[in-house]
Amino acid sequence: MERTKYTPKRLLSLLLALIMLLGMFPTATLAAGTGDEPVVTPYVKTFEGLTFEFTLDVPERPFFRYGEKRVDVHYTITKSNDNNMVSELTEFKNGEVAPVNVTAKASDEKYSAVTHKVVNKKGENVKVFDPGTVLASGNFTYIQGIADGDVDANGKLEFVFYAKFIAAWKDQDGLQHSTGDYVTSGSVDVAKIRVSNLQAGYSVSYNDGGYTGAAGIPKEVEYTTGDNALTQTYTLPLVTPTLAGCTFKGWRSNEWKKTDEDGNELMGEAALFQPGDTVEKVTFDTVLTAVWKENASEHKVEFYHNFPDGFDETLFTTVHVADGEGAENPGAPYKHPEGYIFKDWCVKAEAGGKVTLTPYDFAAPVTKDIKLYADWTQVTEETTYTVTFDVGVANAGPVPGTQTVTAGGHATAPDAPPVRDDYEFEYWYLSTDTTKARYDFGNTAVNSNITLCAKWNRNQVRITWPSGTSDGEFLTHTYQEDANHSTMVDVGSTVTFRVQWYKEYDPATVLANDLPLGGRVGTEDEHGVTYTYQFTANEDTTIKVNPATRKTFTITLPSANGCDVTFADCQSWRRGRDISAANGSTSYTFEYGDKFKVKLDVFADTRATLRVDGTAELSNVDGNGDNPTQTTREFTVDHAYVVTVSARAVVTRMVTFSLEPYGSIYSIQYVENGSTLTKPANPQIPGYEFVDKWTTEPNGGGREWKFGKETGDKVTSNLVLYGQLTALTYDVTYNANLPANTDATVTVPGKQTKTHGEALTLVGEPTALTGYTFKGWATSADGPVAYQPGGQYLNDAPVTLYAVWEKLTYTVTISSGAGYSTVPAGVATV
Repeated sequence: MERTKYTPKRLLSLLLALIMLLGMFPTATLAAGTGDEPVVTPYVKTFEGLTFEFTLDVPERPFFRYGEKRVDVHYTITKSNDNNMVSELTEFKNGEVAPVNVTAKASDEKYSAVTHKVVNKKGENVKVFDPGTVLASGNFTYIQGIADGDVDANGKLEFVFYAKFIAAWKDQDGLQHSTGDYVTSGSVDVAKIRVSNLQAGYSVSYNDGGYTGAAGIPKEVEYTTGDNALTQTYTLPLVTPTLAGCTFKGWRSNEWKKTDEDGNELMGEAALFQPGDTVEKVTFDTVLTAVWKENASEHKVEFYHNFPDGFDETLFTTVHVADGEGAENPGAPYKHPEGYIFKDWCVKAEAGGKVTLTPYDFAAPVTKDIKLYADWTQVTEETTYTVTFDVGVANAGPVPGTQTVTAGGHATAPDAPPVRDDYEFEYWYLSTDTTKARYDFGNTAVNSNITLCAKWNRNQVRITWPSGTSDGEFLTHTYQEDANHSTMVDVGSTVTFRVQWYKEYDPATVLANDLPLGGRVGTEDEHGVTYTYQFTANEDTTIKVNPATRKTFTITLPSANGCDVTFADCQSWRRGRDISAANGSTSYTFEYGDKFKVKLDVFADTRATLRVDGTAELSNVDGNGDNPTQTTREFTVDHAYVVTVSARAVVTRMVTFSLEPYGSIYSIQYVENGSTLTKPANPQIPGYEFVDKWTTEPNGGGREWKFGKETGDKVTSNLVLYGQLTALTYDVTYNANLPANTDATVTVPGKQTKTHGEALTLVGEPTALTGYTFKGWATSADGPVAYQPGGQYLNDAPVTLYAVWEKLTYTVTISSGAGYSTVPAGVATV
């Protein structure tokens, strides 16, 4: 006998029945499953007036530890509810090189309903966006996400998606802002969107194959395991399902294939997966369907809906009964025809064109397959519905009573409207009407239970703003002003506005209906300080800002012995204001922006240093120097400057530099007591060489003096330093200067040394030269005699002296004797 399987329509009926059944379960039972849903954590950040939000739709499964996902990221840029104003979104795009640039300008007509005017620091009217205004929204496509960490103990992953973006915008003064350090084209920021609680792996679910009453069918969806899409595995549970009248054959998958050792796909029962099987390299989700073989000793009892109008004759359920046993009554179907209630299960019979239904006896033994049909009874009583009234809050009333209205009838408008503090009742509207339109009691038929809600309008009061403010202050708010500078706000609401006092001015008192308001410091920038003011709007209120006063600072100059400190070259910040009285004074009250210099006049024998706010402006001004009176640079008054002066008496020491051995004064230096010396230039005296040192005692005695600003000896008294001069020496040599054709040997005196400035006595003479007489010494080989032995050489120069020789002559006298002579008598010289 064949076993009945359920059609898709039958399965839908079972699903509806299950939903109805779950509706009877306790709330806690249903709540247990909510933690399995993925959780998206958007990126939300506010930068100086704009809030950037990035989120995404949960990407489709499957997810793996090592596997990427690409999604569309949805972005929204909204004017934040803070002190910063935004006049224009000048740049917004995806990443560094995105071709599309999104902009928004408050002055564009399309934004007229969500902008308002403010006055900037230049006195210009500028449109800025209202808080809550969406300046831009859209998608970044193909944003990549990766798993952040391993699969947890519950098989879940967390993915992070990174959306790079560039954004830049302007405030009411035209100043540029950005999400980072704005250069020429913005600064790349990264929005991180996290999606957690993502189930890893492919899904594996089970069904009973269309049979009722099977046991051991896994109810929960299970998942494969593995690091990536190519390594997913799954092991089937070891439990073997059971079903009365059937034998379990295995599990069938339309996606997974079972193969033999050679990789060939198996067929028939061999292709079924068995409990405990491990499937490797899974690449798809799958549903494992139980495959049964029916036993022959069973009968089936089929139950059909049998709606009276013939609209639904589908099978409700099938019950399998052992041969000879009684069938079990399944109870009323989960669905019923409109206007009918279930009566009984019957056997249908047809005779002569007439159909009769006879109630079935469930105690009777079943010996064959049976079909039973539902019998329905028409409901004839009148249908009514309830109309409930909801005033929305606990502090409003009275609440009209609930009305019971016949189907198709009309509800009655309550006589007395509800009352609520600070609100005015307008009308009733249907709770399901998203437009909250007025409910028409006389013309709206009631065909279901309905709830009517109270429409309230908040009572309002008028806030009147200043038409302008004084110099140095600037009021801003986010409300829309009318021509009279007024704004209507809800009673009891908190009114917030801000006043900025420029840095040149002291904050003034802000009044609400002539009563002072306390403010809290919000922001401080290079322009000034901004205070935020809030109050509860319970009555018409006029806001007034008292005139600001320019800041003043009294600066008092110091005094010290040996010097005078006074103001000089003082100038006012505004034309026509004379502050010449400050010149020459030692104390003066300046206004913010005034300018001044400080003059320091140092007296003789005094040295002084003047500091402004701890920084030396005039250092070591010497009263004995060439410039004892000096003036600082110009200062602009923006705070109470602290001016100090330090002065000390100057003791001068005389240092004399003396040259030896002659005791002459070479140089004199006058230095301050305790200071070091500057080394004088080395003396350049002809005929003398300077020994490169100065000593504290004559003739090189005492200690050598050390020069140098950092490491030199310090002068603590008048003193004399001695420098040593050494006379140069010159060589005096002798040359024999022998006459020509003379080969005799003559010895001359050895070399003598002459000292600069001293006479040298020439000693000795050459040995004798036969036939010649030594006449003296010449300064050249053929020169005349210049020096004699024992004479003095006075020239301060080296010299070679040459011997001067004179040839000897002889006289021969010839006389005649007694005899004859052939030579005439006379005298001859040879």
